[in-house]
Amino acid sequence: MLGALIMTLASCGPKGNVSVPQSNQGAKTNVNECLKGCAMLTGTGMFSKEFCTGSCWVAKAKDNNDASICEKDEVKKDGMLSMSCYLGLAESTGDAKYCDKIGDSAQDGMRGACYGTAAKTKKDPSVCEGIKGNMMYESCKEEAAGTEE
Repeated sequence: MLGALIMTLASCGPKGNVSVPQSNQGAKTNVNECLKGCAMLTGTGMFSKEFCTGSCWVAKAKDNNDASICEKDEVKKDGMLSMSCYLGLAESTGDAKYCDKIGDSAQDGMRGACYGTAAKTKKDPSVCEGIKGNMMYESCKEEAAGTEE
């Protein structure tokens, strides 16, 4: 649940719900179109140019299952975008290895949400074994089983 909220906040592509430029619904993110839209939105004060640009790359990483995009400076310099990038990969692939890139114990809530997202995609509660913290662990198992509230 937290993972879905974070992806919604940091999305900039056709799969996201944020009012930023999008190509055809259901299509893969067109980074150039997204970046053009960022230029228009920057003047509105809704998003910083850096956040919007990074969000375009985050959506592209998820669309292409490409972790190298998460290492781009446009993404790495913003901690939320970086975490969202790896969360998106965990969601699209069901691979929890991306959750380990989120960080240390200070980010356990985000990391736990990432594991829950991967477990839900994979429909496999064993993915939750990488979580530290009982509350996040239980939430992850519920997501994997499709019983989250």
